[in-house]
Amino acid sequence: MYKKFVCATRNQWLVLKDEPMFVSLLNLITKEVVPLPMMEHYHIFDICLLSSVSADSTNDCYIFFIVTFEFFHCKPGDREFKKQLFESERVTQIAAATIFGGSIYFLTKLDAILLDMHCLVLRS
Repeated sequence: MYKKFVCATRNQWLVLKDEPMFVSLLNLITKEVVPLPMMEHYHIFDICLLSSVSADSTNDCYIFFIVTFEFFHCKPGDREFKKQLFESERVTQIAAATIFGGSIYFLTKLDAILLDMHCLVLRS
């Protein structure tokens, strides 16, 4: 646990990161550690999200890192993070994000002044 950074939490699970972007899940109750793929090219991220994790299994959860307009996501057991680009001509920044009911909701800054809300539905 030395020099680890808590990126996100959900129930009794933490998403932990250390340098150079080794990522893992830690269960605070059982002390189980689940290794995740390494984020090879990104040491700094804007937002980290952890979807719902059951107490019994991490197989149904997703981990998201948002870097500017790029979404990186994986599930435990994946070999690498998948990348998805958020494309918009007017959006200048993804300001905040949360997961609720199987969807990601995020606020974006439009032209550096206005805020807009978007939704991305999670699918297995």
